[in-house]
Amino acid sequence: MQRFAGTSWLTAVAVLGTALLAGAAQAAVYVVDRSHAQANDANAGTEDQPWKTIQYAADTAQAGDTVCVVEGKYDERVKLKNSGAEGAPIIFQAMPLRRVDMQGFITGKASFIRIQGFCIQAPGQTGIEVGGDNIEILDNYLHDLGVGIQGHQLTTARPDKGPANIRIAYNEM
Repeated sequence: MQRFAGTSWLTAVAVLGTALLAGAAQAAVYVVDRSHAQANDANAGTEDQPWKTIQYAADTAQAGDTVCVVEGKYDERVKLKNSGAEGAPIIFQAMPLRRVDMQGFITGKASFIRIQGFCIQAPGQTGIEVGGDNIEILDNYLHDLGVGIQGHQLTTARPDKGPANIRIAYNEM
């Protein structure tokens, strides 16, 4: 697999993400790159010292943070526990789009989350399970699954109803 020349694409995303989230207090851009020779979840989660797993990033990210996942195969089904906030979602971004292969996301009760650009496959399973509110699922490729995207009644604000304000757009199944 050819690595990207330099790091200008990631730097550009980090700058753009920081500019878009300028109002969010202490928003961070984290990098997950399991193919990087120094990748380790004990690292700082930077471009030079990336994390190895998406799950560690999910456990660490807070409102307003962006997690850039560099292309590769990640044998992970990520369970979210942290929520973003209105105007400061937690963003999981594949870099480049649809070049990160993984087994899916489970939002649980987490809200204000964006999942963008992943290639998700897990035979017989659900690709993205949505339980929280204000979730965006954008431009993903979901295939070889039991169910592509499924909503669950996990919200505490409305226990008699399913998730609210879910945006599903530009995905391919």
